[in-house]
Amino acid sequence: MSNLDPEVLAELKKGNMEALKNLPPLVAMQYGLQLREEQEKEQSPISDKGLAEAMLNRIKDTGFKEQIIKAMEEQEKATD
Repeated sequence: MSNLDPEVLAELKKGNMEALKNLPPLVAMQYGLQLREEQEKEQSPISDKGLAEAMLNRIKDTGFKEQIIKAMEEQEKATD
C-alpha cells in the first residue's frame, strides 16, 4: 500500500474523514487497512490483491462494468 498519500493518512489520523471524499471505494478501503495495520503493528489478513479481487467480483455481480463499457462506447460513437 505504498501508493497511499501520507498527507491523507495524516488527516485521517486527526479524524478528518473528509480526506476520503471523492476517492474510489477501493482506495478508501486501502487507507482504512493501512490505518488499521499501523494501529495493530501487524499485517492485515486482508491483502491488496484479495481486496481488489473482491471489488472486481462485486462489480461483475452488479453489472456495473458492463454499464461503464456501454457508456464509453456510446461516448466514442458520439465523438466520431
